[in-house]
Amino acid sequence: MHSQNKIYKDIVDKALGEILTPALEPFIKRKMKEKYGNNWLHNARLRLQEYHIEGNDLNWNDPQVLLKLISDNWNDVFYKQHKFDHFQRSLVNELLDVRNKVKHNNLSQFDYEYTFRALDSMERLLTATDAKKAAQEVKELKQELDSLASAGQIEKTPEVAISSQLAPVLNSNDWSVNTDDIDWKQACHTILEKQQESQRIRRKATAMGFEVNIHVPLGLVERKQQQRRNENVER
Repeated sequence: MHSQNKIYKDIVDKALGEILTPALEPFIKRKMKEKYGNNWLHNARLRLQEYHIEGNDLNWNDPQVLLKLISDNWNDVFYKQHKFDHFQRSLVNELLDVRNKVKHNNLSQFDYEYTFRALDSMERLLTATDAKKAAQEVKELKQELDSLASAGQIEKTPEVAISSQLAPVLNSNDWSVNTDDIDWKQACHTILEKQQESQRIRRKATAMGFEVNIHVPLGLVERKQQQRRNENVER
């Protein structure tokens, strides 16, 4: 059985590969051409490794290639030409680290907080490059995760067990399912709808006087301070 860390990693992986990378490619090509003209591809290849290159072109499907192009050509192309500042550069460096953790399957890093931050950094970088549609897609995915957390269905701590919630959504108890085929946004939305319906049933049952077994984690209930006895009351 895959751990929930694998699920979070796959969410980040798909956001990197299917949203961030396709949106950055035309932006990078345009800026490199503005600086180097028809010789832009030669300049792009200079600081990349052989595994970043496919034939006479670059491996545009690898997020590392695009992020390295921004980082390696920062001063001459993106900082001066596009007027990026150091905040955007920190986003690029952070996402390079995220990509490496995904590539090397460093599952221990992928909890809710790390996933949310990675998506947030992608949204901010895409916004800075005027890729509004892609930024909105990442924002919606981030909002779905946040909605689950706000509903109390995902704790904002590592090792949150959500596999039992995802299994019925994916119609599979076998976690060998190909996660590349999963629509994570829809999966999160479906989970949230199921949990909201469950909460409505509980509230209705409580209003009718039935006892409902609801687990409340320690620390979430505020302790009421007891009134002190009046000192004049006879003992």
